[in-house]
Amino acid sequence: MGVVSKDNPVKIGLINFIKGFILGIANVIPGVSGGTMAVSMGLYELILSSIGNFFKDIKGNFIKLLPIILGILVAIVSTSKLVTYALTNYKAQTLCLFIGLIFGGVSLIMKKIKGKGSKINYLIFFIVFFFVISLNFLKTGLIEISFTNMGIIDYLLLLLMGFIASSAMVIPGISGSFILMVLGYYDKIIYTISTITDFSKLGSNLLILVPFGIGVIIGIVFMAKLITNLIKKYETKTYFAIMGFVLSSVVVLLLQLTDFKFTFINVATSLFALCWGYMLARAIDKE
Repeated sequence: MGVVSKDNPVKIGLINFIKGFILGIANVIPGVSGGTMAVSMGLYELILSSIGNFFKDIKGNFIKLLPIILGILVAIVSTSKLVTYALTNYKAQTLCLFIGLIFGGVSLIMKKIKGKGSKINYLIFFIVFFFVISLNFLKTGLIEISFTNMGIIDYLLLLLMGFIASSAMVIPGISGSFILMVLGYYDKIIYTISTITDFSKLGSNLLILVPFGIGVIIGIVFMAKLITNLIKKYETKTYFAIMGFVLSSVVVLLLQLTDFKFTFINVATSLFALCWGYMLARAIDKE
């Protein structure tokens, strides 16, 4: 049996599927940014480029995106209940795992901004940093949402929610799930996704998920094109902003640990999760 090349398309596809799986889990957890995880996994530029220039090379971009999309979808469908359980029973360990993953991927951005500091670039960083943290203090569930007896306006709102949530997912540091929580849609959407395999509810679930999914696709394409253009025209400034988004997301996750109990087991397992997340991100980056 020959040695598997690093450029082997099957190996690359498998690695990107795993990375996509991690992105999918991240997008389910309120406060964890899918965009941040895409940066940490080294997928951010690939996703932006492939989506932003999709029609210039449909086959090539589809092949690049397919394993990532499959990983995301498999994670969202298969782990929505598990993530809810983990956040309920092992919140600190779960969030520390993602903090470790974020730190493990920070070096990718550092390479982009190293030696390029200036007053305007640092100002952009701090404005973004404090803006994202301030979002954490918004009240969630301001609106009571119901998916029964829906009319055309409700379906248009679902499409809009998908657009807003996915736009936030593309921006590092901003959690699409958290935005949905603020708008009151998170619990309903997650419940609908978690029961998608219940065929007795398949029709009603699809009526909810299809317009939401269309909004998600439109939002991702729109934001990918916008950020791609910003990187082309203002690369250094954009990456300083991205660093602000990424590092602020760590603070946002830490702010969720206000009820953390400082027992030996909690501290030890949380530190282990953080270290494991960091090493996982570094190992994937090397691949």
